[in-house]
Amino acid sequence: MPRHEQHEIIHYYNQETASIPAGVIVVHGTADGQCKLPGAADVGDIIGVTKYAGSATAGDPIAVVVGGFADLYVKGANILRGSAIGIHGTSGYGKLSALTNAKWVLGFATEATAVEDTMVSVEISKFATPSA
Repeated sequence: MPRHEQHEIIHYYNQETASIPAGVIVVHGTADGQCKLPGAADVGDIIGVTKYAGSATAGDPIAVVVGGFADLYVKGANILRGSAIGIHGTSGYGKLSALTNAKWVLGFATEATAVEDTMVSVEISKFATPSA
């Protein structure tokens, strides 16, 4: 967990499915104003990182950090400060992202971890690498 003050921009979205966890990447849902967990690794349409866990009711609002800094669960060890972070898969966890052709990136790790399934602070600066 970060040991410093974080600044964030939060928007509220309606969760398309119930019980989206805190600290995971969400993408745009089917309808306007909805969010959901990603359908696969490295997909686009990234909104941001959930600030708190969503309720057990689909359609309820959930706070999503869309800018600034967020605490994100990551898969895979050896994430270094400054590492690009993408979507690991349907869990919404982050992962180390190779900046190769047509990759979607959430942002950059602001702290390192060698432990899988832990949280790291990420500076959100969403972008896609150019395709070949």
